[in-house]
Amino acid sequence: RGALERTAEAIVPSPVARQLDYPAIISKWQAQFPEAALKPRLFDKNAMIGSEIVSDFFATAELPNPSYAPIATDDVARVSNAGTNALLHLRQRLEAMSDGQVDGTVWRRVVALIEAHMPGSCALLPDYEMHAIDAAFAESNEEVRRTYFPERDTLFSNVYIGRTQETFYDLKGPEIEDLFNLIFALWQKGEAA
Repeated sequence: RGALERTAEAIVPSPVARQLDYPAIISKWQAQFPEAALKPRLFDKNAMIGSEIVSDFFATAELPNPSYAPIATDDVARVSNAGTNALLHLRQRLEAMSDGQVDGTVWRRVVALIEAHMPGSCALLPDYEMHAIDAAFAESNEEVRRTYFPERDTLFSNVYIGRTQETFYDLKGPEIEDLFNLIFALWQKGEAA
């Protein structure tokens, strides 16, 4: 829950915000591997070993890189406004079918399908909401920066500033609902095949 909320006020207290609490994430990893030397890395595609996250993880851990199908390294879907509306609708349908929990692998396949057929640059959250989320986690981000990345001025750059994007707006009406129901039915049929 919280993955497709549209305000900082809704996202910050939601379960998805756990992904933004970096001190807690680092503590969990340290608790699982108490004897290991923890080496946090920032998600920066330009600095990743092998140009994507899985290869970077294995190289940083000095482990052999297993053979696998590469996964997308973007954490933001690149879709049009119609695609964003389709993702919202499909997420609600999947959550309703699974008591609010959507399997990550299933969700990545849905996002990839919508990205392929509805490309664009619609952002679900406007910049002022992104700033509010940053502000909510400013103290914990600064703690991580001081501890693990003292050479940096800030933990993250505000990558959303100045981005080109469509303005999100809800597509509504019975025809739109029928269209999203058709997309969901076709997706389910493809998953069953």
